[in-house]
Amino acid sequence: MRYTTLPAALYQRNRDKLRAQLLPNSVAVLHANDILPTNSDGTMRFKQNSDLFYLTGIDQEQTILLLCPDCPDVQYREVLFIRETDAHIAIWEGHKYTKEEAQAASGVARVEWLSQFDRIFSICMALSEQVYLNTNEHLRATVEISSRDARFISSCKERFPLHTYKRLAPLLHQLRSVKEPEEVEQLRRACAITEAGFRRVLARCGRVFGNMRSKRCTVMNFFDAAAAGLPTSRSSPQDVILVCYTMSKIRPSVKRGIFCSSM
Repeated sequence: MRYTTLPAALYQRNRDKLRAQLLPNSVAVLHANDILPTNSDGTMRFKQNSDLFYLTGIDQEQTILLLCPDCPDVQYREVLFIRETDAHIAIWEGHKYTKEEAQAASGVARVEWLSQFDRIFSICMALSEQVYLNTNEHLRATVEISSRDARFISSCKERFPLHTYKRLAPLLHQLRSVKEPEEVEQLRRACAITEAGFRRVLARCGRVFGNMRSKRCTVMNFFDAAAAGLPTSRSSPQDVILVCYTMSKIRPSVKRGIFCSSM
């Protein structure tokens, strides 16, 4: 990851806020996003599920968070499941969280390998009355592929048809709209990095449009940013204008090689 990590206490507070919204005798499950394929054995860049990241701070595929606040067995009230790694995975895919690293990053006391999920989840379901599951319910979302959360909903209803199923998305939308001080500071830093990137690009406008991507990437890397907020263009001024127009909904114009906009 190329960003400043936030303290585990933030994610603990976020989980506490969600637990307060759950009905008694409930279990909640959230999954990481998939790594999407491209062609052959290629994959797209991984982008973590924002809801899972909000609650754990874990930026890794095949991660599951299980919350069962009223479970009689204290050890099952909060469990984080991560992918088990080895030397081969480390060489070909890079470093993955150890259990100790996941505990430190998330503040979750109990971290298990993913292979233990079915066993522990079955215990929690037997001791619960309803289950909260997550979906992408954003008003402008167009979902054309099946996510891990969606596949889990289907399998869960097949295995446990007599439980009452609840939606996590409305609860998380409400909670995530109110930012903690640490999150506000992170947003300010992101805005400052974006400003620095655009100012470096604008300084080159009228001379070398094709070099804009490298200029922005230089700023992103300097400030340890994960990625730019808007896509970059390798091509002509017209392409740069089109990207800005379609992504930020402003009306750009070019005058004497200077990139400007008007509302």
